Amino acid sequence: MNIRLKREGIQRTCPLGFSWTTLIFGWMVPFFRWDFQWGLTMMVGAWVLPTIWEGYTLSWGHFLLRFHLGVLLNIIMAIFYNAIYVAELLQSGFLPVTTDDEEALFAYGLYIEEEEMADGET
Repeated sequence: MNIRLKREGIQRTCPLGFSWTTLIFGWMVPFFRWDFQWGLTMMVGAWVLPTIWEGYTLSWGHFLLRFHLGVLLNIIMAIFYNAIYVAELLQSGFLPVTTDDEEALFAYGLYIEEEEMADGET
């Protein structure tokens, strides 16, 4: 499902739910979306964590372990990345364009109306 967010004339179409692009392309997806913070985080995780886990060795067994760790990291990020990306856009001032977009954000637990936030802050 895609939603549209808008801020000061800038409109972004954002996917919600499982990120198939993150599963397939991994750490490159945040760079495509100009999200350098998460792009660098995922890139470091994909390159450094397997090296720390197993050390730097050039053997077929280590290659397979490194590959499987990378796939595992991609699966974990594919589950969470779209929600992280949309939440960061909302924090930076983007708002849903239509009521359907707003309802989708409510369904995913990513959006709270300003009146509700003001009532909750007593």
